[in-house]
Parts: sequence; structure tokens; C-alpha cells
Amino acid sequence: MHVFPDGQVAGFRLRPQRDQADMPFLVSLMSSAREAERAFFAGDARMWHMLMDHQARAQTHHYRATYPGASMDILERNGHGAGRLCLHQRDDAILVLDIVIIPGLRGRGHGGAILRAVMDVAAARGQAVRLHVIAHNPARRLYERLGFRVAGDDGLGQRLAMEWRAAAH
Repeated sequence: MHVFPDGQVAGFRLRPQRDQADMPFLVSLMSSAREAERAFFAGDARMWHMLMDHQARAQTHHYRATYPGASMDILERNGHGAGRLCLHQRDDAILVLDIVIIPGLRGRGHGGAILRAVMDVAAARGQAVRLHVIAHNPARRLYERLGFRVAGDDGLGQRLAMEWRAAAH
């Protein structure tokens, strides 16, 4: 079951990710999301691209293997790739495995609108929304503004588990 069966969320069209055909886009998206790390990478541009290619493929494989049935969608705007949204539904929660927007659309409220749509679905179903974030990732501030709370960490305080639940009325 898809969280958004009409294939639309917050002004984006959702289409299923095609692992091989979409890989160049996913590599570019991953690279853009990890730009801060690149500053510390001593390798050349070719090596960085190879690393991002490996990471994008490994991430896709991990999601497919660990979360069977997860929706792994490319966000499109005006027929072009604009990001990726990966969600996995459980009985008690919707897990946000990945949400990333292309650089030109970041900081314009799109990520928050997508998350609010996920939260609306979860609230209507009586579910929580869960996700993980690197502690220093700027997205953490967005999650906290939306009402997500830290529910655990990796033991080092580097990777945080966060959860949102609708307020009981």
C-alpha cells in the first residue's frame, strides 16, 4: 500500500524509482546532499563521483533488502527529477527512510510540506512518523520545528532516531 496512492504529494508527482535508469540522478542527488563532506574529501572529482555512485547503489540495495515493500519514489516537478522520497509503512508508524530535494528547491518549504503530508496521513491512521538523522544535519531543525522528538541515538550521539505523534485531543 502506497502512502500517497494518487501519486501526488505537496505539489510533486511521485513515480516509482527505477534503480538502474535513475541511478545517475540518485548519484547526483546524494552528492548534493553530502556537499559538506566533500570539503573534507582529499580525492579528486572522479573519486568523489565513484564514492557517491557506490553509496547511492548501496543505499538503494539496503532499503530494498531491509524494508521490503517500501515505496521508493522520485519526486518530479514539471517532468524533471526534483528529489526522492522513500517511505515504509508499518502497523504503528510510517518510516521516512529518505527525503531529499535538489539544491535549487531546498530552503523553500518543500521538505516541510512533504513531511506535513506524511504526518497528516499518519495522524488519520493513528500512527507515528519515524526517521533517522545525523545529529549535525541542518534538517534536524526542520524536524524539531515540525514536532519530532529525539527517541534514541546510536550510542555515540551521531545518528538520532526521531519520532512524531499527533497530539491527543
